[in-house]
Amino acid sequence: MNELAGWLRTSFPGIYIVSIEIGNDFDDSFLWSLDKQVEHFCTRIRNDIHLQQARFHQLVTKYAYEKFIQDRISIANYWHNPTQLNKYISQCHFLPDINNERETHNKIYCTNMLKLNAFVITYLDLDEIIVPKQSG
Repeated sequence: MNELAGWLRTSFPGIYIVSIEIGNDFDDSFLWSLDKQVEHFCTRIRNDIHLQQARFHQLVTKYAYEKFIQDRISIANYWHNPTQLNKYISQCHFLPDINNERETHNKIYCTNMLKLNAFVITYLDLDEIIVPKQSG
């Protein structure tokens, strides 16, 4: 995150940056449900007087598909902005490929799947994020 913050400070002098730790960082980012993590994140954003004009949302919306962000922030690879479908399809590194949403499909995925002797899919019965949970 420090590398990203440095790039943002260089690219946008005077920008306000906050890096939000989720609970006790690694442990809680793994052990807390995504609902709890998002609630914690949103609470921190709402309580930050510098972020009261949706600038964070504007930043994510504008830069999520930039190569620098795609190469460094995993969640950006899952960002699917329905108002920027062209950018999503052409610049998002992961989700359009795995969902076969591009005109040309990545044949490596198919080749690798066909090489498997077994394929196991798991999901959490309590999952409330992905609906239906079996699609996760």
